[in-house]
Amino acid sequence: MGVLPRADLFVVSTDAYGSAEEVARHVPMDCQIMAVEVSFRWSELRKLKEIPAGTRVLFVNMTQTMAREAITQLNQMGINHLHLIPFYPGAPPQEDVRIAVTPDEMRYVPERIQTKINLGQRACTSGMMIEIALRLELEYLLETPAFQEYFRSIATSNYSFDQMFAKSVRLESQFHILMEILEEGVIGVNVSVEVVPVLRQDTCIGAFAILQRFQDMEARQNELRKQLSHKGHVAKYGFRDIIGSSQAILQAKEILKRMAASESPVLLIGETGTGKELFAHALHQASRRSKEPFVPVNVAAFPENLLESELFGYEEGAFTGARKGGRPGLLEFAHKGTLFLDEVEGMSPLLQVKLLRVLQEKELMRVGGSRLITIDVRIVAATNESLEQKVEEGTFRRDLYYRLNTLPIMIPPLARREDDIFLLIDHFRELLGGDFDLTRPVQEFLKEYPWPGNIRELRNVVEYFIYTGHRHIGLEDLPPTVFRHSQPRLRPVMASGAGAVVPDFQAPVPAPRETPYSQVFRFVLGELYAASEEGISLGRETLLSRARACHLPTSQQEIRSVLAGLADQGLARVTRGRGGSRLTPEGRRRWEDLQASGQNLPPEF
Repeated sequence: MGVLPRADLFVVSTDAYGSAEEVARHVPMDCQIMAVEVSFRWSELRKLKEIPAGTRVLFVNMTQTMAREAITQLNQMGINHLHLIPFYPGAPPQEDVRIAVTPDEMRYVPERIQTKINLGQRACTSGMMIEIALRLELEYLLETPAFQEYFRSIATSNYSFDQMFAKSVRLESQFHILMEILEEGVIGVNVSVEVVPVLRQDTCIGAFAILQRFQDMEARQNELRKQLSHKGHVAKYGFRDIIGSSQAILQAKEILKRMAASESPVLLIGETGTGKELFAHALHQASRRSKEPFVPVNVAAFPENLLESELFGYEEGAFTGARKGGRPGLLEFAHKGTLFLDEVEGMSPLLQVKLLRVLQEKELMRVGGSRLITIDVRIVAATNESLEQKVEEGTFRRDLYYRLNTLPIMIPPLARREDDIFLLIDHFRELLGGDFDLTRPVQEFLKEYPWPGNIRELRNVVEYFIYTGHRHIGLEDLPPTVFRHSQPRLRPVMASGAGAVVPDFQAPVPAPRETPYSQVFRFVLGELYAASEEGISLGRETLLSRARACHLPTSQQEIRSVLAGLADQGLARVTRGRGGSRLTPEGRRRWEDLQASGQNLPPEF
């Protein structure tokens, strides 16, 4: 074909040219070049949303690469409820599939397919059209009704062009009004300006204006971030560290590996103790950001005012005790990398607004600061509660929820990973240096046990086995806390003297009488009573750590259940998030009655 005639701009399809060298052979050297970017139309995506969730659907395209790339794009657009299977000339047949969709490649759809949906040729993205207009100095065309109607029809996972354009028009109008009403001189600059007053005996006699280029400031910030990245902000685990061979865990790992290739936010949804932070580490290690910082933050572990300064940093003098010179926040530490927000449902409304700005505008302002700092951070969030319910209750912003929920994934609980239980037991036994084996009745018991505390509870059980001092673990060696969550037929009769016999495992055994004053119940009641004496509240993490310090086997789920029971009985006020829990006057009287009746905790507690 040779060298093409000169043009103001060449828009190149990556399907037509395989490399930059090939493009250079055909495009004149001094001409502008940009790549084609395509997307689907909202009207076509609505057709896909009408297909029932879980349906197996062929996605038909010319090549395997093109089919997989289009499927990934659909996932980013929110089409995550279908099992999309790439299909192309030469692909193996899929006999059990009845629906096929294609971007105008109907000729490759198998004849036997019953339902065929043609999405039509993908159209140029809004971003590509804007870039063309900017390069050719045709920005005025973007204001025309035809272009704006086009932008509204094209699906995008980016911040709305309409909102960005409206914002720029508002700023331009405000600037014009300002210039009209000001009589004083105005100096307009595109560099950073800092004005420092000169004082003499508390009187301002002048000022110095310090100007510096934004590029220099950003270079210094990047250098600082690199220095901070060597202080432990690294991902320690990969997908190989996620132990398990069950179908549930293999599917979760496979989906996350595909999500790692994206730059969109990821929301990890799962019960307490399922290992969401481990998955976040692995996601970062498999992404293009793997060489950059990985910064984990447990939102529920910080008071609101401290969390704000930790995340966003602060300037000198922002508050009493602020470090001289200020301090960058964790978001700045995570520049170019990943920020993991665990228990994100505990974030206050104020911080939700600030985080939303980071996601939308890629910039932040430190506490007490007056300048915007540009950052490039991928957000991975985790929750063990229903964010949809919190949105309906009005305690979590709907717009932030949809930002974080771009790529949601469920982390399977241990109860759905029956095949992995003994793999994990072997792992923790080796990790903790234990030496024991499980009898057959114990193996059957652990397979049937619901594991409300998930993997964290399983680790605790393994540690308990080690401290029994027994080589062969029988039913009598199980922690007492597991029996209140097991089925009656699984509860063994404990040996109570010489010659006592444990009945056959499968034989129905009467459940021991449950009492509201179990060890964990009484422990929590006593700790809250002691806290009330000091005039403070306690959170469930504090209660859990104190229980472990006393060698009382329990889990976060059990602590949560006990607190809920106290609240239901009117014995305690339980606050979500970081507010903690306090005893009511009735709760204090109940604890005092227990002590007076001799039903207080054993001496070791």
